[in-house]
Amino acid sequence: KTKDESFIKKAYTEAANTLELIPQHYIGFYHFGMIYQMLNEYFKTNTIDDAIYYYKKAIDSDPFQLPFYSNIASVYIKKQELDKAIEALKQAYLIYPRDYKDIGRLSTIYLQKGDTERALVYLNKTLEFNPQEAGYYNNYGAILNRKGLYEESINAFKKALELNPKDTTYLDNITKTYITMGKDEEIIPYYKKLIELDSSN
Repeated sequence: KTKDESFIKKAYTEAANTLELIPQHYIGFYHFGMIYQMLNEYFKTNTIDDAIYYYKKAIDSDPFQLPFYSNIASVYIKKQELDKAIEALKQAYLIYPRDYKDIGRLSTIYLQKGDTERALVYLNKTLEFNPQEAGYYNNYGAILNRKGLYEESINAFKKALELNPKDTTYLDNITKTYITMGKDEEIIPYYKKLIELDSSN
């Protein structure tokens, strides 16, 4: 996980050694995938398609490894190939249905695509497995908001705020929802808190 390119070059050599010793070994392919992904993310190299190629080779060699699907999904998300990311994350979900991070990403992608029903299904699963993550409640509030369920949306944003009281995003979402509802008096304490946390805005 270093950002030192010399270490990444060493990792490249070791991955090549792995495949020389055991051709078609899924770990060698997986490591190449990670190396090319990191080179793209940290050093802006044009290696994102190389990462996909090697992750696919790793999946072909062993289709039952959760990280292979999680990582290729990350690359697809970066390329804005959301349908491919969804398919990869669904495979990850089939392998390990309790991995709330991948389930949460599925929910987020469906929300991006405007599919609130599917987003809600996966978000409920995420909250079931990890009820202490404020961001998931915020997403839940956003979905409810889109569906016009403003009171329920406010409750979700308040739960996010309870878990992370200093995040201005959650406060801002509460104020915007109260504005939509026309509840001006309810907004005041939340604006005071926003000013307290960010007096320059």
